[in-house]
Amino acid sequence: MEKKKRWLINFLYYGIIFSIGCLIVYILLKKCLIVVLSYLSAILLKPFIDLILEKLHIKNKVFSIIMTIIIFILLYSCFFLFIFFSCLFFIKTLSFLPSFIETVYQELLSHQYLISFFTQFYQQIQTLIQNILSTSIHYVLSLAMNMVHFIACLFIHFFLTMLFLFHQPLIQRKKESLYTTLISSFTETFIIIIKTYSILFVITFIGLFLGFQVIGIKQALNFSFFIAFFDFFPVLGIEMIMFPWIITLALLNQISLSLKLLILYGIIALIRNILEPHLLSKKIKIPALYMFVAMYLFMKLMGIWGVMVAPFVLLVLNNFRQKNNFQEIYKIIKKSL
Repeated sequence: MEKKKRWLINFLYYGIIFSIGCLIVYILLKKCLIVVLSYLSAILLKPFIDLILEKLHIKNKVFSIIMTIIIFILLYSCFFLFIFFSCLFFIKTLSFLPSFIETVYQELLSHQYLISFFTQFYQQIQTLIQNILSTSIHYVLSLAMNMVHFIACLFIHFFLTMLFLFHQPLIQRKKESLYTTLISSFTETFIIIIKTYSILFVITFIGLFLGFQVIGIKQALNFSFFIAFFDFFPVLGIEMIMFPWIITLALLNQISLSLKLLILYGIIALIRNILEPHLLSKKIKIPALYMFVAMYLFMKLMGIWGVMVAPFVLLVLNNFRQKNNFQEIYKIIKKSL
């Protein structure tokens, strides 16, 4: 009887703690998102800024503060400029895709046996591109209309991140703490993912651009960026664009161009498959089955964002497992109770 009571009390106790934790997370994400983002930005930037200051041999406190501000402003500016120009380039690329598909479709109409098969496919693709363009334009217009609010949020994020960077006690904790264990694994995994896929993005973009230039594809720069950008996201890949393109060209009797694109795809895929394990590190490599199951479950819970979040969560958990951090967390929780 005592055991049942103890079990029930423990169940209620942990249930209440879990519910309060979920409520706090919800409030933080819903009402204080800008504070959370600023704090995470400071945590991620602090090691990088410290490394630069160490390389520059700056030990004077005043100079280190000035250099920290300068480095942070440069990083902040570069990041937002990259996002801004990437969005512009992406929208520009999407804007000429309908005319490209129209040209391909007109060529397909000359082959009677393909008309019924490709008419519906063409309409769906056109609708999809128009929806993407209209959604993009809607977001751009919304951003323009709420520019004052956006700029205000940007400045708040900037100054909050700066304050968190200089407020050492909020970033540095005792070595044996649940906070440090979670943050170190989170930061390490995040850096590995960003570094890996940024390098792969650049390699894919350069490889495709050079290949398209050699083959003689028009708008090589736009196509290269679009495909590399598409390939950057989880689940999506270079195959989802290259394969339909290659098959369509083959059906249009453009066998030579189709084979050239197939060879180019093979070279890019081979380079990616060789580099990815080394960049991503074998220590956090996860079997494809687990990855797809996690993506499916997260997609059901969070929609399309779940597909993008799932690989990151799995990598963090696997990083925990590799370093026996689960045992450390269990010990820390046990001590705290």
